[in-house]
Amino acid sequence: MKVVPRSNYLKELREILFTDKNKKTYDNDEIVSLFKQHFHLEENVKLSYVKELNQSELINLVQMSPLAWNSKKEQIESFMNQDSAGITVDLDILVGVTKHMN
Repeated sequence: MKVVPRSNYLKELREILFTDKNKKTYDNDEIVSLFKQHFHLEENVKLSYVKELNQSELINLVQMSPLAWNSKKEQIESFMNQDSAGITVDLDILVGVTKHMN
């Protein structure tokens, strides 16, 4: 089982932190392809919802997310200074069985 972010995962955070259009979007094609090289894909469950986070939770999100590691201080502070914000969770849950090598 592997959980993989989809294109809208944390889009609100990416929109504030990145000016480069390529970083504002996310593509999981390479990860899914690698998974399929090693596993027979039995099921792909798509999970998508928006979760409202308060300011304390937004701060925690920024501190744990690699998306913020190379971002500008002003952009990070702009995101963390919101009273609350809806944050998108958008995932693929890949369920596979190991391919046997002959």
